[in-house]
Amino acid sequence: MLAGACGEVADVASTTTVPPSTTTTVAWPASCTRIPEEIAGPNGADGEYGTSVLDRAGIVRRDVRSNIDGTRARADGVALQVRVRVVDTAAGCRPIAGAAVYLWSPDAYGRYSVFDPALDGATYLRGVQVTDADGFAVFDGIVPGTYPGRWPHFHFEVYPSAAAATTYRNKIATSDLAVPEDVCRAAFAAMDYGPSLRNMVNTPMSDDPSFTDDTAGLQRLAVAGSVAAGYVGTVTVGV
Repeated sequence: MLAGACGEVADVASTTTVPPSTTTTVAWPASCTRIPEEIAGPNGADGEYGTSVLDRAGIVRRDVRSNIDGTRARADGVALQVRVRVVDTAAGCRPIAGAAVYLWSPDAYGRYSVFDPALDGATYLRGVQVTDADGFAVFDGIVPGTYPGRWPHFHFEVYPSAAAATTYRNKIATSDLAVPEDVCRAAFAAMDYGPSLRNMVNTPMSDDPSFTDDTAGLQRLAVAGSVAAGYVGTVTVGV
């Protein structure tokens, strides 16, 4: 089971598996707009506030559900594969190959690894991936839980290359991604997500400070799938 109030980190994996990603070429979007800029905050662990995981061996990985060094801690939750497609708004929405995306999220209880003492040094739900020829960076994670004042979300930063993704000073975009309500409700009902449902209900997406200005829906994951089969969420990020 997932870590409870006692703060123990679970050894078991998610009860669902992430569907395999497709490798077919995808058409360029007809139009694109730069993603709204948000703040990474101290939980970003990108070096801006002193702590950084970007220089750790193993940070470049697709499956972010385990610790960065591969040790026992593993974030339990309903599987959600996140597919971030990075495109160039100044070049006709051309997909950007070779960019680096750093993605992180809270665990099922709304806690951030690295920073929450209850997680005993866990570093899960953080990782870097390099975009492919179609501009996609793919991560195998979980439907995130949430904490008071926030809608369920992912954080991410975009860097021009993997070599540049070692310090926040090199990032070219920072933003958040909202998870659809129906997906969150299904996940929170299927597994132990602690106070996340209550926290989500108390802070609608329209009240979340990171999404109130997203009138075009640029920060919303388009999600398909199910609790049993796992979910896949896709978003196009203009930089």
